[in-house]
Amino acid sequence: MWRRKLVFILLSLWLVAGVIRLLPPLWAAEDSEQQTKVESTTELQEKLKQTQSRIEELEKKLSETRKTAKTLKQQIYDFDNQIRLTELKIRQLEQEIAQTKREIRELSDKISVLN
Repeated sequence: MWRRKLVFILLSLWLVAGVIRLLPPLWAAEDSEQQTKVESTTELQEKLKQTQSRIEELEKKLSETRKTAKTLKQQIYDFDNQIRLTELKIRQLEQEIAQTKREIRELSDKISVLN
């Protein structure tokens, strides 16, 4: 259980780090209210297009990051199920070994009675 929590925390941190890495260019953009020069309509439209394309790019990257996180989560789930299956198979083999030992003892007792 603690492994799942650790993996979930690590995946969350990885996802947050990926998103934060994408955001600084947006923070670095100049605020239009702080600009001292007056920009033309064409310049403003161009900046708007650039900002829109950057938003679309970041949304695409964020979507890909989410898909990757889901894929990793699914892999962890699969690994957990494989571990459980292996544990059950081990338990089954241990039970079969115990049963075989009991049968060997019973047969050994029958053989010693016959001698």
